[in-house]
Amino acid sequence: MKTLQYAFIESKGAPLDVNGQVVQQIDKLKIREGLVVVKLISPLNGSQGVCLKAPGGGIVLSNGSTAEAVHIWNEGGLPSTIEHAVRCPTGELRIWNVYRIRHRNGTITEEAWTGNAGMVVTAIDGNTRTYECSDGTGDFNPRDFIFSVSLNRVS
Repeated sequence: MKTLQYAFIESKGAPLDVNGQVVQQIDKLKIREGLVVVKLISPLNGSQGVCLKAPGGGIVLSNGSTAEAVHIWNEGGLPSTIEHAVRCPTGELRIWNVYRIRHRNGTITEEAWTGNAGMVVTAIDGNTRTYECSDGTGDFNPRDFIFSVSLNRVS
């Protein structure tokens, strides 16, 4: 059986039906400027995270600097609820799950969209979505990592 990675390549990134669930690699939220709140729901494990990307724009970090993309990791010592101001000139914020893979030789890589990685996205209301994510290892399991994203749009 082929992995989701190869099925997404064949579909050119279009969502897939996996056992009756719509599975995506990436989600795109409509926002130009506003506040994004990410809540990490899964227990801490240090190997799962969220990537936020504001193409051509910026995400304001806690130290006041900006970045076009940030990774928010679900690990000890870090908050489970994170707020960032965003500016997205393209009108969309891109979101996907990221994960750390520990290899047999001891190295650790940060990856996305490999193996059986994918997300089941559920709209809670017009401003909040829940993401149930499978990391790239093993069979597809959307319970590997769960988080939500809420938007407070300025425009």
